[in-house]
Amino acid sequence: MILALDTNSLSFVDPENFGSPVPIKVVRRSDDIPILIQLIMDGGIVTPLDASLELFVTVEGDYTSLLASVPSFTIEGSGAEGGFVGDLDLGVAAVDALFTDGTVADAAAILEVRITDGDGVITSLPLNLTIQNSYIAP
Repeated sequence: MILALDTNSLSFVDPENFGSPVPIKVVRRSDDIPILIQLIMDGGIVTPLDASLELFVTVEGDYTSLLASVPSFTIEGSGAEGGFVGDLDLGVAAVDALFTDGTVADAAAILEVRITDGDGVITSLPLNLTIQNSYIAP
């Protein structure tokens, strides 16, 4: 999954068209998702070497209910192909607990990214996620 984060507005934008918002992302329970985060500044991709990123997925409306996270990313590539690479594992007990009754087709969640650099810590605006129950045929 490629995520483009505009560092001026702290909102996620379409990685193909930085001026467009991102629709709700749909993921599946139990998925192990490779993540590429590209930081957008003034219309271009930047990869600050002194920055570190963390990604958090929480229950929509309950920011204290952590479902999954990527505690650190590595920097790979440069320019339009570069960014911060990590792995989001949705095959964890907290995600499974959203689907305990066996009839829930999907659950609403929020994804946020925290950036730490020499200037301090900033957190993105939330990106809506829909987590589909992978055990129910779409």
